Amino acid sequence: MSLQALLLFSAQAGGGRSTLAVNLATLLGRDHAVWLLELSPLPFSELALHRGQEAMTPEAALACSGPGVRHVRVEGAAGLGACLRSLGGAEGWALVDGATLEQADWPALLGHCGAALWVERGDLQGCRRMQAGLKALAGAHLPLSSARAVWMGSDPALPLPPLPGLKSHPLALDPRAWERAAQARLAVVDEPNGAFSRALRSLAADLPQGPAFAVAGAPAASGPASAPPAAGLPPEAQRLLDALGEGLRRDLGQGAGSAAPERWEQRLRDEAQERLAREDAPWLGPELRGLLLKRLFQDMLGLGPLEDLLADAAISEVMVNRCDQVFVERAGRLSLAPTRFRDEAHLRTVIERIVWPLGRRIDESAPKVDARLPDGSRVNAIIPPLAIRGSCLTIRKFPASRMGMDDLVARGALSPACAAFLCQAVLQRQNILVSGGTGSGKTTLLNALSAFIPEGERIVTIEDSAELKLQQAHVVTLESRPPNLEGSGAVSIRDLVVNALRMRPDRIVIGECRGGEALDMLQAMNTGHEGSLTTLHANSARDALHRLETLCLMGGLDLPLRVIRQQVASAIDLIVQIGRLRDGRRQVLAVAELTGMEGEVLSTQDLYLFRPGAGQGGRLEATGLPARFYQDLQADGQALDFGVFQAP
Repeated sequence: MSLQALLLFSAQAGGGRSTLAVNLATLLGRDHAVWLLELSPLPFSELALHRGQEAMTPEAALACSGPGVRHVRVEGAAGLGACLRSLGGAEGWALVDGATLEQADWPALLGHCGAALWVERGDLQGCRRMQAGLKALAGAHLPLSSARAVWMGSDPALPLPPLPGLKSHPLALDPRAWERAAQARLAVVDEPNGAFSRALRSLAADLPQGPAFAVAGAPAASGPASAPPAAGLPPEAQRLLDALGEGLRRDLGQGAGSAAPERWEQRLRDEAQERLAREDAPWLGPELRGLLLKRLFQDMLGLGPLEDLLADAAISEVMVNRCDQVFVERAGRLSLAPTRFRDEAHLRTVIERIVWPLGRRIDESAPKVDARLPDGSRVNAIIPPLAIRGSCLTIRKFPASRMGMDDLVARGALSPACAAFLCQAVLQRQNILVSGGTGSGKTTLLNALSAFIPEGERIVTIEDSAELKLQQAHVVTLESRPPNLEGSGAVSIRDLVVNALRMRPDRIVIGECRGGEALDMLQAMNTGHEGSLTTLHANSARDALHRLETLCLMGGLDLPLRVIRQQVASAIDLIVQIGRLRDGRRQVLAVAELTGMEGEVLSTQDLYLFRPGAGQGGRLEATGLPARFYQDLQADGQALDFGVFQAP
């Protein structure tokens, strides 16, 4: 026979696990080679006491041949795994006393062993520990057909719940047998025809064996049992996953409207582990079981096939064009991902799972929505009839740790001199407009600029979807709201800007100006809220001014263009233009200062410009012109570094 390995567990000392281990090893050792493995952090060896001899080293045990018991002590779970791998080509049994194993080590060791005995006394507390133990084994992806419930001393006081594939074995022990165990005597030797020995032989004949029970060190079998393919699941595994998901949804529901979502989620996890543990297909190895459980939880509790993409730190954007076509952006370049949804309904379920916690909706009457993920990642979804080929979902990820100014400098997005200048501009309460195209990095730069706002100031942020992550303590975050089912209750960015003026803000940070709120923002900047920040979609600094004028005209007030330009000239101090280069890099392209009006035209001067071809693909250089507010501060006696404006 090939090597068969078996883990022996119990939840509490004194339950009879060591008694069972040494008696079972002695019984099996009459016809087979048996390696009785014990972890060494124990103060003394109970197995050595039973056997009446000291344990062997792994090397000495491996050198033995023929039937008999080799008692081996190994160092920790890592040493145990190494010993099991070295036994891969042997024949016989490997019994592992799991007394000191941490639960975190179970999945790896069960991958080597593939089967287990859970040993408990038959009293009421033992029954409860047995149920918890079998649940833990299911959580470690052990099929119940590869486990045995062993009751030491008597039948269980409480029946176990019906678990398909699980077998139980009561081993009767009278008080004298426990006394003999304490005296390091073997019941299987002293009373070979006693009730305990007969029950033990019945257990030995029913020990689980099979493909899932082979040691990982043995030659790997061909076929899907060894490891799932990287691109997806084997067809039979995908069918099992679909069946499990369908059954759980039918029996437990989706959980979205549950009054106690945490309790429902825990129930789902327990039920999923139990149902998967009942499956005993020969191709269903521990690795594949773990992957199936992961996919099942992603589908039932998360965003399904998108979870792995969102967890990939190299991916900055996920674009679902339809259920069977997903693109991702890595390092500024687009590529087709192997990810697929089952069908259109599966994709719609994921979209609704995103928008539902935010109190938003998406249906035929409102077929598009903007939302965000819990980490702040921006989400846009649009569904038929507006999306002709199927629902579309776009997720712009934000890193867990937002990039600061030092990170942008390290990536070459701007020069150290420009970064020092922008830091000083924020500290001196200059009103800054960040402009750029879609996906150019406006929000990232705005976050980096906001880090220089002093702690003692009250900041109010206003956004369509809350994405800004300011580090200061005194921050109030406001978010607009779309209309409800009746078409009422909408709260626009403009409404929030007007309300923010009554909240005693020192600075107002608007995520993006898209409409008439631009005029209210300019008025706020002109009425004591200096140092405010906002972003705007535009292709250049000059275009940003033109677009700002257009947005002010959208405010509904019939103001002359000259009045609007005067408002812009007195409110905006700096324009930072950022863009995405052809190679995918985000780069500050210009920093311009608004110097006022010349006749009917807004005048600006460039302080920094990006020079293509200079350095590695280009670099941001100072033009040599100092900012006017630097000159004003110098006139007031402040010492400032004018070297940041020095042209190369």
